[in-house]
Amino acid sequence: MNKKIYFITQAKGGAGKSVLAFMLAEKYKEAIILDLDDATTTSIKQLAYRKPIRVSFLDHVTKRIDRSAFNGLFESVIEANKELFIADLGASVAEQLPKYFAMNGVDLITGVLEASSIELRIVCVVGGGNIFKATMEYLAELVESTNGYLDITVAHNLD
Repeated sequence: MNKKIYFITQAKGGAGKSVLAFMLAEKYKEAIILDLDDATTTSIKQLAYRKPIRVSFLDHVTKRIDRSAFNGLFESVIEANKELFIADLGASVAEQLPKYFAMNGVDLITGVLEASSIELRIVCVVGGGNIFKATMEYLAELVESTNGYLDITVAHNLD
């Protein structure tokens, strides 16, 4: 069974990550919903009827992604009897994602994912108005950190 996990990401709050996670959850009723937001509980509240699973990636001391927690998520995905997972990354976790890829070697990470039959889809939300520039800067950082090893889909929120 191949598994697919969507990381809904953007380092800037208010870009529309949780709204997109909600819309995907509505579209894919069979998906497991993961709330990886350490700061807010938007997805937990919006999708309470779907019983989202709260997952924490950040080390509370360093405020960086904890490698064992990150790997543990993928181990849980492997063991789960579901094929699709939608993960709402909060701004604090999303901000650390490019740094995590750069520090840990995105090629090694993708190798582990491929060996485990997990397809990681990164969906970067780009906001409009006064957050457009900051969201585009994050997208550029994310693209650079993945070095072509991971597909990144851009979801443009015009509001």
